[in-house]
Amino acid sequence: MRAADLQHLLTASGWECEVRGTEVRLRICYFCGNEKQNLELSAEKGVFHCWACKRGGRLDSLLRDNAIAYLKWD
Repeated sequence: MRAADLQHLLTASGWECEVRGTEVRLRICYFCGNEKQNLELSAEKGVFHCWACKRGGRLDSLLRDNAIAYLKWD
């Protein structure tokens, strides 16, 4: 999955985000509510990380367990 594909899926699910390089940044962190685009999702690496609250982990788990987007992760 490319960053643009992930951005499209997140936007379709109501999340405000933008692509920066190979990462997608959510406008508001799902965990801490920080509004400075600190939550980065890397479709290429399959990980996520928030630079404000330091939460991170596997992207497939975040999408599945937290219902951030309804998508099939391949």
